[in-house]
Amino acid sequence: MKPLQSVIVFTILRLLAFAVPLAALLLLGIDPMWAAVAAAALGFAISLVFLRTPRERVAGSLYEARHPVHGEDEDVEDDYLDDEDALLDQDEDEAPAAAAQPAEKETQPAPAEAAPADAVPATVPAEDTAPGK
Repeated sequence: MKPLQSVIVFTILRLLAFAVPLAALLLLGIDPMWAAVAAAALGFAISLVFLRTPRERVAGSLYEARHPVHGEDEDVEDDYLDDEDALLDQDEDEAPAAAAQPAEKETQPAPAEAAPADAVPATVPAEDTAPGK
């Protein structure tokens, strides 16, 4: 059943679930206001019990309208964009590693320039190493 057709069928059935009890109550001579209230309550109960299948069809068609299924074309585009993102991420990961390697070589002291064993580390301030403190 087409989505619009299921909505129309459900709407007509809901109206009938209200109109038939309303007509019956009015024919019985009940005050129109109370007949409308009672018909609304009866129509609600009837639609909950007996109109489950049409209600689920309408809910399904509304869900499908709000969440469309991707076609083959969209899947191909998504795969292409995912591959492109992966390549860009790979390039970004390789670039910092390549740039960091020469910098590491420059910061390491040459073996001939090794510091003496009794030298004070550069992180300790000079005044803390003075004798008498």
